[in-house]
Amino acid sequence: MFRQVSTGLCAAALLCLIGGAAAAQSNIRGSTTGPTTAPGYNHPEQYMHLDAKKPAPNMYPVIRHEKLEENAAGKLATLAEKTGKKPNILIFLLDDVGWMDPGFNGGGVSVGNATPEMDRYAAEGLILTSAYSTPSCSPTRATIHTGQNPLHHGILRPPMYGEAGGLDGATTMPMLLQKEGYVTQGVGKWHMGENTGSLPQNVGYETTSAFSACPTCTPSGATSTSIRKSRYRRIASK
Repeated sequence: MFRQVSTGLCAAALLCLIGGAAAAQSNIRGSTTGPTTAPGYNHPEQYMHLDAKKPAPNMYPVIRHEKLEENAAGKLATLAEKTGKKPNILIFLLDDVGWMDPGFNGGGVSVGNATPEMDRYAAEGLILTSAYSTPSCSPTRATIHTGQNPLHHGILRPPMYGEAGGLDGATTMPMLLQKEGYVTQGVGKWHMGENTGSLPQNVGYETTSAFSACPTCTPSGATSTSIRKSRYRRIASK
């Protein structure tokens, strides 16, 4: 008797799992009864029913969004046909920003600081959440430049007082953009090492207007001596 009941429960649970998986495939974002047409934002939980795939053997698995990729490729093709130009690419990297600081993640006005522009970009664009940030500025910045895990580029914490960085000899994002015909410029805090090979003019930036590190890392917040003596200032002044 008990065996029959337990077998029946197991079968019912299996059917629920199968049904739930099938429903998840069709229910991208919405209630338990189906997708919603209400405006909103994409959050990581909506991708739990998708399988991550490696773009290359040496890369971490990612969630592919094929329809979004096709849509983006179509817009780029339309822009190129209309203007004959490639789109400008701007990357803003903010230090010390919490997950719920921007309005589109539940912060904004509710925490005392409205973020209307960030919210608008989020509503009109794509929020990428299949990524991570290190709990320190320099490793994150170097990872964005190289696409490498910090263990690979070697910048595991902010370089201090003239220490070398890990960008020397690395293939960086601005280098790749230059090959595609882009003019590259770096503005703001650098803080990825002060050895010659890790300076902005040597990792793909044609012009720079930046400083080495935070006020606590160099005397009075000034650019360090090693950078002042390099081509850094002359390039920035062009």
